[in-house]
Amino acid sequence: KKQEIALEVQETFFKYRKAVILMGVSKSKIEFQEKQVEIFDIRRELGEAQYSDVIEEMIKLSEEKFSYMQAISDYYIAIASLNKAIGLNEYFQV
Repeated sequence: KKQEIALEVQETFFKYRKAVILMGVSKSKIEFQEKQVEIFDIRRELGEAQYSDVIEEMIKLSEEKFSYMQAISDYYIAIASLNKAIGLNEYFQV
């Protein structure tokens, strides 16, 4: 039983670390995609791009924001799972 609990804590901790890393990566991707939207909007104003190109970049930005929200959700789930695995409610605070 002790090994099962240790394994559960270890797996849950890895999920926590993954969520933290994905949150950082998602933030960077959002910043990049926001710049892309700005660039394509300027290019559209100059006649070098079409509205559809700007909309496509905006869709990509929305997808990155969704990924960020998913990473945040995974983070909270991992925290709750860690608390459950060690048997101490609210040991890990958010």
